[in-house]
Amino acid sequence: TGNTPEVSTVDAMLDLIRNMFPENLVQACFQQYKTTREEVELSEEPGTNSTEATVTAIMTTAISKNKTKEYKVVGMYSDGINVLGLIVFC
Repeated sequence: TGNTPEVSTVDAMLDLIRNMFPENLVQACFQQYKTTREEVELSEEPGTNSTEATVTAIMTTAISKNKTKEYKVVGMYSDGINVLGLIVFC
């Protein structure tokens, strides 16, 4: 736990298609397109007033917080030769 989840199969297939037809041939000699996932910071719960504070303090001891994480898909170029794009171009 603690690591970001693996990229899905659909994202990997789309990366292959994107790398087959590079935007810039010179860039394809040095970089390849890669999809990653970044964790999204969740906003804190809204503040409570003083009358709710005592009730909330009692209830939080019995209720556990939701521990799910949200991720957003981010496309970026990573270092490495885009061999697939160069072969398709030739």
